[in-house]
Amino acid sequence: IETGIASRMLERANELAAEVYISSGKDPVTGEVNYTRSTTGAAQLRLNRNEKQLRRYIGMLDAVRQVGNILGGGPLGGGGGGGGDD
Repeated sequence: IETGIASRMLERANELAAEVYISSGKDPVTGEVNYTRSTTGAAQLRLNRNEKQLRRYIGMLDAVRQVGNILGGGPLGGGGGGGGDD
């Protein structure tokens, strides 16, 4: 079981998605949530949805990933923050 920050962030995103979209249960093998789809293939929204909060959270996840890519993946990760190879 993952307990790091990234896994907790993804768990929170999944919780928000479960509040926003109608699900048809979880896959018994993978544990992945199966969302009910409309005729166009889009996940169906709940009536009391908070889609804005989910979209903002997804944006924050994207930003954290971009910062991680720029600065590197920790003390041993080489940053990709630009600059020359001086």
